[in-house]
Amino acid sequence: MVVDMEYTIQFVNPSWSDMVGTMLEDAVGRKCYDLVRSADCQTERCCIGRAILEDSVITCERIVHSVKGDITTRYTGAPLKDAEGNIVGGLEYLVDISDLKRLTEEAKQLSEDILKLSTPIIQIWDKVLMLPLIGTIDEERAEQIVENLLEEIVATSVEVVIIDLSGVPIVDTMATHQLLKTESAARMLGARVIFTGISPDVAQTMTKLGIDLTRLETRQSLRVGLQEAIGIVRDVVG
Repeated sequence: MVVDMEYTIQFVNPSWSDMVGTMLEDAVGRKCYDLVRSADCQTERCCIGRAILEDSVITCERIVHSVKGDITTRYTGAPLKDAEGNIVGGLEYLVDISDLKRLTEEAKQLSEDILKLSTPIIQIWDKVLMLPLIGTIDEERAEQIVENLLEEIVATSVEVVIIDLSGVPIVDTMATHQLLKTESAARMLGARVIFTGISPDVAQTMTKLGIDLTRLETRQSLRVGLQEAIGIVRDVVG
């Protein structure tokens, strides 16, 4: 789309016309903001207005309220100059990215769902939660573990949390620190944390990071950890 200094449309191509739902012959001579109708139109945020004012190329992402409905677009505004280099208007290029945005959001949601599935929290006994972890734990997954577990502790008022690492072959540095933060935060919320099934490789990683494993409650196997957790809860109830 090409506009003059008053934002009157001088030219549009078929793809632009189709996007906003206006016939080519009906667009020319009208104000661009009457057809595009985004929240930025007639404001200082307008891309084409900024391009003309700043004599630069400006790219924005905005929702266009066209007659065909709301369209998420990435549009670029650039100054239009005459032969002497004077700015005489602006050029605007619109790209419909609605499908891209939708797919991006769906991919993000899917990723979040997978993370939740990979960090299941199971209430195995009254006041006892178990978090069985499987696979490599990186920083992102560790952050999800912290968030999910703390929410569950608050929601269920548990006494003991078992974090089973039997299925974890390796953890990276940041993930290790996140797990320690989980343990500290859980204790602050009134829950004891028992780590079970720590492999030699994971233990070695923690030791190399200067982590004193003796300050953590650890048990060799999940079975032993479960027995102790249930015993703790029974003692509290009794």
